[in-house]
Amino acid sequence: RLRARAMSRRRKHVRNLVDEALPELTEGDEVCRVTELRGGNQVEVEKADGASTLIRIPAKFSKVLWVRKGTHVLAHIEPNLPDDVKVTGELLRVLYKAQIREMRKDGTWPRAFDDSYDDDDAMDDDVAV
Repeated sequence: RLRARAMSRRRKHVRNLVDEALPELTEGDEVCRVTELRGGNQVEVEKADGASTLIRIPAKFSKVLWVRKGTHVLAHIEPNLPDDVKVTGELLRVLYKAQIREMRKDGTWPRAFDDSYDDDDAMDDDVAV
């Protein structure tokens, strides 16, 4: 007798982030673009002001979410950290085509990334979930 496996709790909550139309930005949250994959759950991102920093990918995204260069993400960046700290933030979510479109309509999309995202040639499958 075969039993259907239910989706794990971790995966279910990560997938629910995809369905949310417009993510809420809280203090310290920034839209960033992935510039380099460093391995060990670390990703180098470019912030809207042009600065680069390292963020970590939490374990809840492990084997559930894959990120490529050029992907836009929402990250929580810790302010006022000492200069010797390399990892300054944490990935909160990956921004998909529909979410980016809503953020542009709402006016929360950074103008610095307008050139890197064109609605016509954007791919739906930037990230595999």
